[in-house]
Amino acid sequence: MRCFIAIDFPLDEQAKELLEELGRIKGTKCVNALHMTLNFLGEVDDTERVKDAMEGLREHSRFRAELRGVGAFPNERNARVVWLGVEDDGTSAAMAEELCAVLKNCDRPFMPHVTLARVRPDNDSAGMREFINDHRSESIGSYEVDRVCLKRSDLTPGGAVYEDLYDIKLH
Repeated sequence: MRCFIAIDFPLDEQAKELLEELGRIKGTKCVNALHMTLNFLGEVDDTERVKDAMEGLREHSRFRAELRGVGAFPNERNARVVWLGVEDDGTSAAMAEELCAVLKNCDRPFMPHVTLARVRPDNDSAGMREFINDHRSESIGSYEVDRVCLKRSDLTPGGAVYEDLYDIKLH
């Protein structure tokens, strides 16, 4: 099964409005849930090793994270993924580093973000650049992070469907 370790954020009214606006841009497929991936695992047969790795995260205290600033990967001119930045006190990066060290599966630096949409090559690139520019520094809220989840991801024609398999509470 395809899995990842993440922090969930609520899909509140401001996030829904942002996604609705983004979804009006040609060639854009918006997400239906907000999360920040700390560690992408890919195909996993046995989750026990992953759960053990997550247990070490219990030492972290709850923290606040602000969802702020829209950007794109690989860049704004050639957007393939539109994201919302995540700003916190460094706890999410520390957790991501710990998971990488234990699971030994990281191949790129951690960049705290929430994916908002996937973008097809035939998108309205001018509209996309305008959207990103209009929301470059917008904050949609600050949230208390109190748990980390192991999630299963099933890819469907309608988008990814997520299922929580395990979670840990932060103290």
